Amino acid sequence: MRMLTLVLATLLLAGCGGSDSGAPRLHPVSGTVTYNGEPLANAQVTMIADNGGTVAVGQTDGTGAFTVTTKGEPGAVTGQHKVAVVAMEDGGSGAAPEEGSEDYALMMAGETPQPKSRIPEKYSDVTKSGLTASVEAGEENTLTLELAD
Repeated sequence: MRMLTLVLATLLLAGCGGSDSGAPRLHPVSGTVTYNGEPLANAQVTMIADNGGTVAVGQTDGTGAFTVTTKGEPGAVTGQHKVAVVAMEDGGSGAAPEEGSEDYALMMAGETPQPKSRIPEKYSDVTKSGLTASVEAGEENTLTLELAD
């Protein structure tokens, strides 16, 4: 009886292992983002797969370069993706807003001014951005996202 219990416990524990068999296979994706021909620094790139909605994200550096991750792992799933780019103003200077400005009025009303986008709002919505990407297995998946007014 003890042996049967030990065998069943071993099989149960083996079945509870951290297998990745259900996780989608990821493939490296990198690229650059420009806005009006200039590198777009400190922007978030979001890719949503058409075949199941898996989300991959990346952050651009000072040269507009990025790599994406999915659930903290490098890469994105294969297939077509809709892409969005979000780039908000810092607003972290600490200086008071200029008197008469919209931000000044919000501050005087006790409200926090909302950050403003540095790029046209359409790019922040995957359904309106017009940006797409194709991720292929075994390929160099390098994206060039050229944004303009």
